[in-house]
Amino acid sequence: MTFLKTLGTICSLILIILMTPAHAAGHGGAPMVNGIQLPLTNHGQVQILLAKQSEILRLSQQQLATPESEQVLAFVTQQQRACGAAQWLPALATPNASPYHTCGHALASGLQYLLHGLLKLPTPDAEVLALEKQFHRPEAFAACDESLTRFTTASVVTPRWGALPLLPAGIVVLSLAGFALAWRKRRPRALARFSLSRA
Repeated sequence: MTFLKTLGTICSLILIILMTPAHAAGHGGAPMVNGIQLPLTNHGQVQILLAKQSEILRLSQQQLATPESEQVLAFVTQQQRACGAAQWLPALATPNASPYHTCGHALASGLQYLLHGLLKLPTPDAEVLALEKQFHRPEAFAACDESLTRFTTASVVTPRWGALPLLPAGIVVLSLAGFALAWRKRRPRALARFSLSRA
């Protein structure tokens, strides 16, 4: 019973972590008025950009100082919060059926805009040039259903939670959580029957 209680706690924590984006506007309703159109991002580029987001943000904050870059930086910050766990687990945005797939693409599009700005500087940083080289690898050209989607800074995209049960990991988590919940409800009756049988 201790194991099942622990299992239920773990499942609950996983669900809380996965389903806790910060307060952000949904697709089509962000607080920013004049949106900047962001570049298209291939499926393969998403993983590269999300894996290097801290470096891109740090360099952008240090070297970019235009109103447009500041607006995109604000968008990326909001999009990171909206994506929740995907900002520190980029693999969550990889499967097409993942709830984080679309919001991960939106985040990567904002990062790509900033990367383009860094590359246009008179003397691009060595880190930026090294990152840009990764875009020439074959895996960077992989496409998906969001590769042709245009995102703007006027709309922060939140995860699509309806897609969670479609993922193998989502099915396992939801099944274990349901099993643990059902056991907790039945536990008092089971204990009562056990007590009566020993009386």
